[in-house]
Amino acid sequence: MTQRQFYNPELDQTGLYTEVWQTEHIQVKDIQDLVVTNHYWQDAAGELWADFDDPMENVHRSFDTYRKRKGYLTPNQIRQLREDLHLTVRQMATALGIAPSSLTQIENNQRWA
Repeated sequence: MTQRQFYNPELDQTGLYTEVWQTEHIQVKDIQDLVVTNHYWQDAAGELWADFDDPMENVHRSFDTYRKRKGYLTPNQIRQLREDLHLTVRQMATALGIAPSSLTQIENNQRWA
């Protein structure tokens, strides 16, 4: 059982939290029955909190599961495809009809739609 001290800005206090992995059924976009194992920190009162160091961790996990279910390319696969085609970000973005900054965000797993 992993435990760590965290400062909780919502409670404005530091406390000991226990790591919890919890399998949940969630909805992402048009899929209502995704099964995702999410990561939380549980306080002494039993309340679950998102990771204080990476609050978007479970959101990323959910969208990764969604992409896999839909058969979409991962950000790394998109980057690898672009590199295999010997295209710059600007060239690939133009071919896709999106802004280069959007493609960069997609390749860096910072954009999901």
